[in-house]
Amino acid sequence: HIKYALKKVVTSDIKNVEKYQKEFEIVHQSTHPFILDIHGICFRCFDSTTFIIYVLMDLAECDWEVEIFNRKTQKNNYYTESQLISILKQLTDALLFLQRDKQISHRDIKPENIWVFKNGIYKLSDFGEAEKNAIDDRQKTLRGTELYMSPLLHDGLLNNADYIVHNTFKSDVFSLGCCLIIAACLDFDVIKEIRKLKNVFSIKNYLIKVFKKKYSDKFIDLLLKMINFNERD
Repeated sequence: HIKYALKKVVTSDIKNVEKYQKEFEIVHQSTHPFILDIHGICFRCFDSTTFIIYVLMDLAECDWEVEIFNRKTQKNNYYTESQLISILKQLTDALLFLQRDKQISHRDIKPENIWVFKNGIYKLSDFGEAEKNAIDDRQKTLRGTELYMSPLLHDGLLNNADYIVHNTFKSDVFSLGCCLIIAACLDFDVIKEIRKLKNVFSIKNYLIKVFKKKYSDKFIDLLLKMINFNERD
């Protein structure tokens, strides 16, 4: 027997109904082994101000944020470099599919939106902020979660900008790089410290310090490329 998850959302905002409908349409057009599948969606109007949304989806073990927190509470239960590379391969495969084949940017990549399955399978989820754009299009709308925002978006947020010109595909890569760094050291505050540094050499020295020789220079250099503060690079 195959088990599924049923998510129930009660809302008074019609925009949430539209958001879930949009997410359902995007995911159904983007079937991929490392993207969480939504099998069905149903809306009900409970009364004039209340909507109920039911979403039928793949059943996971937990989200990646929960798994990271669980590992943090267990002594020396760090991910190995090979485990992190495996996770990265899966999620970049999903991103490549979205960006190259579907011209879709996720715009809210974070551990909470990545689901963990048995046998080391990780799937990208929550496409409520996703947008379909031309490959070279540059979005201006400010979207995402602060901790994982690319530098351009984060600066825009701090300066109370209504919109900011940035490459959404590159911003997604930056966010995924932040996720990998957090998983590698099991510490969510590391990204806040990295934002203070900005200089690539300072960031590398900082990562070497917090990783405590658990990961290779090659792996650290890969992460540095993902979170490069200059969008052009």
